[in-house]
Amino acid sequence: SSSSSEWTCTPEGLRAEPNLGMVAMLIPHEGIGPWTDVGVDVPPVPAWHVGAKWQHVAEASGGQGAKAALRKLVVSNSYEIVAGESIAVPAGTYEAFRVQIVTAIDVEGDELHGHVLTATTTAWYAQDVGVVRLRTQSTIRTDRSSASESGPGGIQTQRTMSLTGFSSGSSR
Repeated sequence: SSSSSEWTCTPEGLRAEPNLGMVAMLIPHEGIGPWTDVGVDVPPVPAWHVGAKWQHVAEASGGQGAKAALRKLVVSNSYEIVAGESIAVPAGTYEAFRVQIVTAIDVEGDELHGHVLTATTTAWYAQDVGVVRLRTQSTIRTDRSSASESGPGGIQTQRTMSLTGFSSGSSR
């Protein structure tokens, strides 16, 4: 399967449009916006080294026409390069940085409020290629209690994606 994302190039690096994924089914988010962003998802190459850390936080508020059920939505991603290592995927073997990513989605609304998603992702980035493997584990809270209340509902997901083919596009 395939998916796509909207990206913005800034002087600080690349910034992805917030992707709500499965949470979008639970949150009435039509009409919310615009998004305000701090940080980036992919910093420039010179910033990449083991131990480097960065963050991207995107926030949107209920705009005109937004349903009253949602007043604020915050998507936070924290990144840390934890190792440089060799990784084998169907497309080949690459020298890559292993990046730990912690994602949280928090909402402020009438029916659903507090922390609704936690995800831990390990991504392997190879220079001049991009992501060659991505492994994500997430928990989506489906109950309507606040984050401080213990609720019955939750969806646990796991997925792994690997690069299956790559062509540099250069003619040699």
